[in-house]
Amino acid sequence: MQWPTTTERIALFLDYENLAIGARDGLGVSPFDFGPVADALAERGRVVVRRAYADWSYFDADRRLLARAHVELIEIPQHITFPEVDSADDHAFRLLIDVVRELQASGAPPQLSGLNNQLRKRLPDFSEKRYGFNSFLSFAKAARARDLITMEWDDDVGDYLLRVSG
Repeated sequence: MQWPTTTERIALFLDYENLAIGARDGLGVSPFDFGPVADALAERGRVVVRRAYADWSYFDADRRLLARAHVELIEIPQHITFPEVDSADDHAFRLLIDVVRELQASGAPPQLSGLNNQLRKRLPDFSEKRYGFNSFLSFAKAARARDLITMEWDDDVGDYLLRVSG
């Protein structure tokens, strides 16, 4: 009797702008050669998801190469930028800051619970998972780590209260 073999399943999420800029500036390589990455991953298991995030208007040649490698290209426009925030997260963090600022201005600082629904009211297809976060709490903590918001636990309400930093 043969035992079934299990193959590792791999999900690949690339912050392509940072990767391509690093390859160009650090290695002098442009466009970034995805082939060695794909080969290395294929040796380790079955790649079930391939996604690359960038403002693709800056990476025309790269876009064609990645599409041939069956990488799903996620468009992250650069009309909003924060120097302290990774480009793929700009839009999501800007939305969070705007919502927290608006709710904060209308009274007490907003609670974390229910804030996700407030973001979805402004952007119905919003999902923190699209930006690589496994929960809304981890998304908010990432914004806090970048000093975009503050989070303070309030024992009276049993939730985090958020404020825009600065």
